[in-house]
Amino acid sequence: MHPRFTSLPASLFPSRRRVASRRSATRANRLKNRRHALASPAAIELLESRRVLATLYVAPSFSITNDVAPSGLSNGDTVTWDSGNPDQQTGLTFGANAFTDLQAAVNGATSGDTIRVAAGLYQLTSAVDVTKSLTILGPQADVDPRPSAGSARVAGGPDEAVLDGGGTVADTFVIGADNVTINGFDLRNTLNAVIDTNPAAVYASTQILDNFVHHALSPSGGKGIRFQGVTNGIVKNNDIYDVRDDGVEVGSGSAGSSPGAVVSDNEIHDLGSNGTSNSALYAFAVPYATNINVTFQGNLIYNFGGNDAIKVGSKNGADRALTGGSVLNNVVHDVVQDGITINTSNTLVQGNEVYNSSSDNAAIYVEHSNGGDTIANNFLHNNTAATATILIGDLTTAPTGVVVTGNSIVNNAHNTLLFRDLGSGATVDASANWWGSADSAVVAASVISTTPGQIDFTPWLNSGTDASTATPGFQP
Repeated sequence: MHPRFTSLPASLFPSRRRVASRRSATRANRLKNRRHALASPAAIELLESRRVLATLYVAPSFSITNDVAPSGLSNGDTVTWDSGNPDQQTGLTFGANAFTDLQAAVNGATSGDTIRVAAGLYQLTSAVDVTKSLTILGPQADVDPRPSAGSARVAGGPDEAVLDGGGTVADTFVIGADNVTINGFDLRNTLNAVIDTNPAAVYASTQILDNFVHHALSPSGGKGIRFQGVTNGIVKNNDIYDVRDDGVEVGSGSAGSSPGAVVSDNEIHDLGSNGTSNSALYAFAVPYATNINVTFQGNLIYNFGGNDAIKVGSKNGADRALTGGSVLNNVVHDVVQDGITINTSNTLVQGNEVYNSSSDNAAIYVEHSNGGDTIANNFLHNNTAATATILIGDLTTAPTGVVVTGNSIVNNAHNTLLFRDLGSGATVDASANWWGSADSAVVAASVISTTPGQIDFTPWLNSGTDASTATPGFQP
């Protein structure tokens, strides 16, 4: 043997059996440790968080396929939801995932679940209190209810899930959680807001879609939909009518305001009272100094008897320094007061049509603002507003940097732009508008400032031809 490779004791070289035994013990220890880890509270919580989201079902009645004691519909019965219809669901357990009471379903749900509600009448004795992130779907979910869209839906019809407050319940829904969706219902006969949010906290991403919202009866509190502290809420494709106050109010509660809301493609009509109730669409932040950044877009508003059809910013002027957002592509007609009122700064009013406004003020009124507002590409016609067609400024502060451009302003009782500059030196850029005439004298007479010469109206348009009739508002 080579001297470098001297013989070593056999004990230093374990047998194959001993090596295999050690490997088996190692694997066993690893499995034991894994089972211990999975049994720890943190791991159990993680696994529970992976639960499969559930769908719960609500109907006025169910077909019983297995009747446990006591006889008749009771907890534990096996039932069928919406029996005989294409969407029927079999094998449900009453009291676990099938309910005749919507509040009971909400109470039994877990955040992230979906609740489906069958057609029928649900007579409420109290508002449905939604305190979890839920998607609540009526039988007409994602079906447009708006008459102007040619909807075949009929409020109170046999295909609707009707939640009725009976004229005594304050609201149909009160939302108190993030990520709540209400879609496809007929909601009616409340004292206060038909759909409300809990003002004690600020919630995120509420969605109100494709509902009939009607008959809120209190003269001061009878609103259609109210956000009292909701960030990035959405109100879309609803038919809102016969409410005594606001159609949609994007406002504040005790914990905060409602920035970033998008209110679009709703039909809001036959509401308001005596020119004194609030607006069909109203967004404000007071008492909070939070930019509103609302988007009111593509809504149709008509037969409105309240004070200002669309209003951005608090009516008392407290929001004047805040950024309001955008008022885009809405049609407003047959309203008692202003078509659009702006009480904020840096707000865009574009692509709207306003007609048959009989306001004491104007079809569009930039009332309380520090400035930076733009009024562009609007079609303003056949209004009988008493002061002007476009009115800028209140009696205390003249806004600066306001732009009025690309509008068609024709056939109005006072076919004018009036700027209350209050001797401040502020000016308005009112170039490139159509005043119903290309005559320089007519155009010059259409722009009025309290201090002469504070409106630059040149050049003006020589034609009122709309270059794109498919685009909302007016396109020179």
